Amino acid sequence: MPDGFWPGTGALVRAVEVASGQSAVVVGKPQPQLIISALDRLGEGRALMIGDRIDTDIAAAAKAHIDAALVLTGGATREQAAAAPDPKPVAVADTLADLVLR
Repeated sequence: MPDGFWPGTGALVRAVEVASGQSAVVVGKPQPQLIISALDRLGEGRALMIGDRIDTDIAAAAKAHIDAALVLTGGATREQAAAAPDPKPVAVADTLADLVLR
C-alpha cells in the first residue's frame, strides 16, 4: 500500500471475533454457501460455475456439487487444470468468449 502495510482480511476478522466473542461464518469462495444461496434464488435447472482460479472458483463449484468451467484469464494454466483434483473443470478455454463460442 502506498501509505504502509495494512492488516489482511483474516487478521481483521479475527479481531472482530475476539472482540465480539463470536465465530465468523465464511461465505466467500471456496466455501459453497454463496453458490448454494444463488442456486436457491434461481430455482430448478442446471448451473455452471465459470471462474479463472482452481483453488477458489472450481473448488467452490465442487463443494456445491455443480459443474465448473475454467477460463485461463487469471491464475491458472492448462497444465494446472489437467493436474487439478477431481472433479476437474468440464471445460477449459482461453477466454470467456472462447468458452461461449464452443
